[in-house]
Amino acid sequence: MASINDLTDDILLVIFRNLSCSVEHHKFGLTCHRWLRLQNIARRSLSLEFSYDTHVYHQYIRYLPRLVSRFPNLRSNVTDVGIKALAKSCPGLESVNLSLCTLISDAGIGALSRGCPGIRAMVLSSCPGVTGTGFHGCSSSLVFVQANCSSLTPEGILGVASGGGLEPAWVGSDGLEGLGGGLARNLRFLNLHMCMFIGDQSVSAISRGCPNLEEWKLAACHEVRAPVWVAIGSNCMNLKVLHVNRCGNLCDSGLRSIREGCARLARLYMHGCRMVTADGLELFRKRRPEVQVMREEFCCFGPSLDEYFLR
Repeated sequence: MASINDLTDDILLVIFRNLSCSVEHHKFGLTCHRWLRLQNIARRSLSLEFSYDTHVYHQYIRYLPRLVSRFPNLRSNVTDVGIKALAKSCPGLESVNLSLCTLISDAGIGALSRGCPGIRAMVLSSCPGVTGTGFHGCSSSLVFVQANCSSLTPEGILGVASGGGLEPAWVGSDGLEGLGGGLARNLRFLNLHMCMFIGDQSVSAISRGCPNLEEWKLAACHEVRAPVWVAIGSNCMNLKVLHVNRCGNLCDSGLRSIREGCARLARLYMHGCRMVTADGLELFRKRRPEVQVMREEFCCFGPSLDEYFLR
């Protein structure tokens, strides 16, 4: 017999959005963990009460990153003016999530980098006005940048890496050869998912210039060919997790290069690689039994945001 638990998330979201008042919205979220998650997804705004007590605003600054992480679809009217005011008022800021702030630009990011010299983490997902050039000259304290679905340029990516402290990066652009020049030696996580036009030269340069890479996502990078897999196998000795789902030019010889190199590899996400034969995959499993070969497309990547925002 069908029950309400059989309803899809989309249908439950439609029900939630047609509830008549905030009280009903709160009751919806108290039903179970799944419904609370859907309530969080559906939230579009937060209201913070005005107070004459400055202690209240210090509490806002402390807990706001948690709230922003909890409600991923908040809409923002934040502009560069607001970002500059934030940098001026909060020079000790260590982490900030500016996801979906569609009105900010590199001018605001530059002000934040200069005004908050101890900043460690920035999330700039879906910020189309940010190219990354505002990061030029940033402090080495900046170790975490997430900028998927933004407009990072090759010059901007080098700006992000210019401080030298970067550990993880979510980027999407070709022209990444500059990362191989030593600017990103501390880079541990790199997500190039669906960078479909990234070339062999860029990926090879990264494999040489980023010796501390631990997780690398190259899923759906169709232009990555045989010489690159040789470079990855030869250079990426600290690589623990590699995503190669739907890499159309990964073949048995490329898989052999990964098998014979990448000494610390523990997990390989691979499916949809049409040029890899069953025999090639079976040989990989026999020679590297310690490596988990996973067929699923794993969405989570790198360290948890909580590592940087819930301190």
